[in-house]
Amino acid sequence: MTRKIIDFEEKTTNEIAIITIDSLPNGTSSMYHATQLANKLGVGKKDKNNGLLILISKNDQHIALATGYGTETILTDSICKKIIETTIIPKFKNGYYYKGIDVALDSIFIKWR
Repeated sequence: MTRKIIDFEEKTTNEIAIITIDSLPNGTSSMYHATQLANKLGVGKKDKNNGLLILISKNDQHIALATGYGTETILTDSICKKIIETTIIPKFKNGYYYKGIDVALDSIFIKWR
């Protein structure tokens, strides 16, 4: 998966980070935490703001796709929500965690070129 993400970045300059955590901080939404992590880690090129952070919170069973300002014009909130609900969650529910993220990345790559 790492090679897949690196190859995509080399072709497009778009950056993706996948972060897994045990639990979200108390009182924090998954989207807020994902956005804070993306900003702290500097995901995306500064001049393009073309980052995407996929946050998976295991114990809370939450998933968030946080996009940079340059990314959100293509990967809108509704597209990200659809990827989570129709791709990631069904695979995760059947125990296919790697496959869920792998297929989600394929969907993301098709839309975000």
